[in-house]
Amino acid sequence: MDDISLLIAIIITIIPFIIIIIIIIIIIIIIYYYYYYYYYYYYYYYYYYYYYYYYYYYYYYYYYYYYYYYYIIIIIIIIIIIIIIIIIIIIIIIIIIIIIIIIIIIIIIIIIIIIIIIIIIIIIIIIIIIIIIIIIIIIIIIIIIIIIIIIIIIIIIIIIIIIIIIIIIIIIIIIIIIIIIIIITMI
Repeated sequence: MDDISLLIAIIITIIPFIIIIIIIIIIIIIIYYYYYYYYYYYYYYYYYYYYYYYYYYYYYYYYYYYYYYYYIIIIIIIIIIIIIIIIIIIIIIIIIIIIIIIIIIIIIIIIIIIIIIIIIIIIIIIIIIIIIIIIIIIIIIIIIIIIIIIIIIIIIIIIIIIIIIIIIIIIIIIIIIIIIIIIITMI
């Protein structure tokens, strides 16, 4: 991106100088051509009118210079108009390039923001899934612990009941034995 910007900046900087040099060369060629043409034309007619009519020589001299400056003024005006048009075109091109660069930067920023939002959403979803899995695991562990505790309590209760039954049976047996012994001794 920096290389493209640097290249655009170099092109934009060099183009006006190239255009100005070309315009200067064109101006020099035009001036030289007109000067040479009118000089030769004037020189020929100068001798012609000089030999025939002295008055027409001065008239032509004035006429020549009048039209010479007139054409130069027209040429200068045309060149100024061309330069203004070229400058306007360059400014329009620069504005278009700047707008395109701004649009590209905005698109890149929007894409980056969208990618960041998508990544954040994915991370949040993953975190939620992990939390749900952890909660499910904790619930399962709690249920298993509760079941184990219930089983242990049931086993303990059964053992206690068995012990109590055994004790009652032993007591009953002892009582029966004692009764039997008493009965035997009485007999």
